[in-house]
Amino acid sequence: MRENRFKSVDEKIQSKNFSAMNIFKMSEKAISRYNLALLCLPLVTSNGKTSRVNRVKGNDLTFLCDYNYKDASLNKYIGELKYLRISDQLIAAIAKFWVDFWRDESEEETYFVCYYIDGNTKAVWSSNRCYKGKVTMLGRVMNCLENVFIHDGKGHPLYFQTFHGHVDLGKEALNMLLKIDRTFRRFIRPGIRKTNIGDGWGC
Repeated sequence: MRENRFKSVDEKIQSKNFSAMNIFKMSEKAISRYNLALLCLPLVTSNGKTSRVNRVKGNDLTFLCDYNYKDASLNKYIGELKYLRISDQLIAAIAKFWVDFWRDESEEETYFVCYYIDGNTKAVWSSNRCYKGKVTMLGRVMNCLENVFIHDGKGHPLYFQTFHGHVDLGKEALNMLLKIDRTFRRFIRPGIRKTNIGDGWGC
């Protein structure tokens, strides 16, 4: 096992060989296609997770961005953006796009933001049709979510964030909430904002 396998990007960035990164060999058109593919994740997946593009519905990326990207390619692209310290800006831009889009679609949109800190499979208790998977803690196949992302009260994905290696839960949870607040306060109507933070009991 490599010594730096579980180190964070911040720890590995000093020794990173940037000249070997694929993004510097890409054309402007290719970079635009990758960004468009990330923007379209809520349309081609059930929960905004990149691994879902490997399923049948993910093939729609061919029509949306002229290339049928798969999970490995998108994850590698996001990873390189992290080393360049620009992934947060892209994520915030995608969040703003979808918030604006859904707000225009529904003027009475109520923003209830849901944030899952870990990557465990969470059960979804709903009468609506949802993606089904194995929920280990309950020992059954049922409606579930498997991704760290943020959605509104109507289930529209708005924001996502990934981490590599060991993460300080308290530190990163607080940083994420600050990012969310800075991102959303610019384009959500003034009003009372309430944030609930819970572990497994709150899911």
